[in-house]
Amino acid sequence: MSEQNETNATHGPTTGNDPTEILKWTLDGVQEQIRFADSKAAFVVLFHTFLFGFLITQAEHLAAYPTAGRDWFYCMRIGVLTAYAATSIVSIAYAISAVIPKFGEEAPPCRIFFGSIVNDFQRDYARFHETAISRTPTDWLKDITSQIVENSNIALIKHQRAGIAARWAIATVTFAFLGVATLFGGGAVAP
Repeated sequence: MSEQNETNATHGPTTGNDPTEILKWTLDGVQEQIRFADSKAAFVVLFHTFLFGFLITQAEHLAAYPTAGRDWFYCMRIGVLTAYAATSIVSIAYAISAVIPKFGEEAPPCRIFFGSIVNDFQRDYARFHETAISRTPTDWLKDITSQIVENSNIALIKHQRAGIAARWAIATVTFAFLGVATLFGGGAVAP
């Protein structure tokens, strides 16, 4: 990378007040936020993968209860595990919705978004080249700014959904602890 195009991740472009560099640095930061939101959502799904073993173990344990031993405490255990499963499903659904690719259908077409490039040029490399070199710096700045706005909206939605998934994961953990507590509580014990 040439010295003219270098950026400082903390303080922005090192080239001074070049608007193109500042906007590219801003777009890179927004895209990093999208990757971070995707990572948070992936962590939530991984977390649920580990907790899933608890649900299976408890379901097997409760299925072993004889019909005669199924009292109110057994029903409470079933309720806690049902709540555990429900909160886990909601959390995973939000995490998945956070990582599903989102493309700004409302954003104006631009020459730096791959979807617009593919739609407009398919594999016509020469036509894209001619279009790219004929554009003015103002045209490129307009494209970069539209992508900053669109990517910022996508990042916000992804962070919101990953946050909701994490909050539902906290509820899942609560029900998992309640499930463990009911194991050591009273009630009939399966043979």
